[in-house]
Amino acid sequence: MSHNPLNYNISVLHFSIERANNKRIMPQLTIPTDDAGRPCLDVQLSIGKEHEKTLQARKMEVPTPRTVRGLMDSGASCTCVDISVVRALGLSSSKEVHFLTPLSNDPITGLQYEVGVHIAAGPTQRPWIDTSNLPVIAFPFSPDQPFHVLVGHDLLSRFDKIHYDKDIESYVFTSKGTKASIPTAHRDTEALPFIGRLFRRSLGDWLPTALKDLKECVGSAHDDGWDPPTDCAMDHARAFLEFLARHIASEPNIYSMGDADIAIDFCTTYGRNNALFVVDDDGSGAVFLSVEGEGEDDYYQRVEDATEFQKDAVNLLYKAGII
Repeated sequence: MSHNPLNYNISVLHFSIERANNKRIMPQLTIPTDDAGRPCLDVQLSIGKEHEKTLQARKMEVPTPRTVRGLMDSGASCTCVDISVVRALGLSSSKEVHFLTPLSNDPITGLQYEVGVHIAAGPTQRPWIDTSNLPVIAFPFSPDQPFHVLVGHDLLSRFDKIHYDKDIESYVFTSKGTKASIPTAHRDTEALPFIGRLFRRSLGDWLPTALKDLKECVGSAHDDGWDPPTDCAMDHARAFLEFLARHIASEPNIYSMGDADIAIDFCTTYGRNNALFVVDDDGSGAVFLSVEGEGEDDYYQRVEDATEFQKDAVNLLYKAGII
């Protein structure tokens, strides 16, 4: 990624207008990745409007908003904040809450606060997010984490699509203002919040195991009496796995199928949603997306070249609630 001489590596919020069709304005949030391939941006946190009014009525000092680094995390069902930040704002917790992580079946305890969240491309730009009383979960982040906020699905859900643009090394979030054509995972509001990013492997940690499983597809196909995957299928599957390892922490299951095909299979922690990428013997492929509650609206697409999976893989896994 090119060096920014102003050291102002914040998201770019822009609007594109399709005048030919007289369509409505479509906001896009473009977020450059950091050195680890993560979509990070600056987030301004404040005490919230109601709390501010209370302090002003009592003629008390209003804490200055804090700007900290945040990570866009579609694997988090709600937005989370490092406990040190909310304490610096002088906030009081409204209640104790519990949440789940991928590493344990036992809930972890955190505190809930209401904060103001403001995200924009720059000081003079129209904000992408500007909410004054957002319930967030606060707990101590690891000291080695370079961010203090996880922007979760409660805010990301206003976008219809997310995709990675490798040409500019950025994630692009798009809101069409209409229902997405790809089914979106339902978040059970009665269930415990799920926090993924801070409690899972780093990007790419799973790749060596996945490549080993890929090699074993040849032997397992022989054992099952099937034709083994072709070199073409193996090469396309390997390239796709290497692409995924640069962008997601979720680990897929790799296995051989009949007709010399290879399956790259993702599912959510509770197995309710599934995204299956199949690489055929001739290098073509298909993707199947199954989302609980969607039924006949589940997604299916064939591609002539399995390398085309890379164009929309991040978006599909996001929509399925897998990342």
